[in-house]
Amino acid sequence: MKLARTIQINATDAALLSAVPPIEALPRPSRVPLSLPQQRLWFLSRLAGGSEACHIQMGLRLRGELDEAALQSALDGLVARHEMLRTTFGVKDGEPFQQIGPADVGQPLERNDLTAAADVEATLQDLMRHEAQAAFDLEAGPLIRGRLVRLAVDDHVLLITMHRMVSDDRSRRILTREFSELYAAAREGRADRLTPLPVQYADYALWQRRWLAGEVLERQSAYWLRTLAGAPTVLKLPTDQPRPAQQDYSGSYVEFALHEP
Repeated sequence: MKLARTIQINATDAALLSAVPPIEALPRPSRVPLSLPQQRLWFLSRLAGGSEACHIQMGLRLRGELDEAALQSALDGLVARHEMLRTTFGVKDGEPFQQIGPADVGQPLERNDLTAAADVEATLQDLMRHEAQAAFDLEAGPLIRGRLVRLAVDDHVLLITMHRMVSDDRSRRILTREFSELYAAAREGRADRLTPLPVQYADYALWQRRWLAGEVLERQSAYWLRTLAGAPTVLKLPTDQPRPAQQDYSGSYVEFALHEP
């Protein structure tokens, strides 16, 4: 392995980076600031075509007898449990901030019945594509959409679309696991077995803003400026099409398997 260069971290830098305060649930100010990743996404969402690139979609195939009342209860429970799923973003004096809605706001659920469609799977794909591309209003919200699609009497798809300001790829696994527990609890008429959350994302945003300030921020900024010195502004990758003048975030995917050897 060849190392391009070595970055030295002095004792003061190491001490500052190791003395990370714990994340705690603290009193909230009247306007909760955005975390640094949220601030980046907030900026990107205002660029032409940037909003669609900030969407996350989950598709859960539900086979067998569906209890729609329990499903609605599970979705409402997720929104009540996670403040982020009921958060919108206001702007004051040009600065965005988090607005957290009440725990009982619930989760609206649109419904589609495709049982009479000529090609159910093709119609479903069109619906998923439309749902993934539909814009969110960061100020008005909500920033999570639910849609229940009926394919047959015992076959449904639950589409959950979220803005990356309130979720991320890792959160999809968490939400799927917690949705399953909340749905089972609602069907069985019992309390859910989920552990109460000691902190919410707003607590993390406040922690990050307080920690990454002053000398810590200056030293971290200096470190990355040294590390990224000379990096190209735009990566020139070989593609089959020239780069457009305006980035449009269009793309696709190719599935393939790597054999074990």
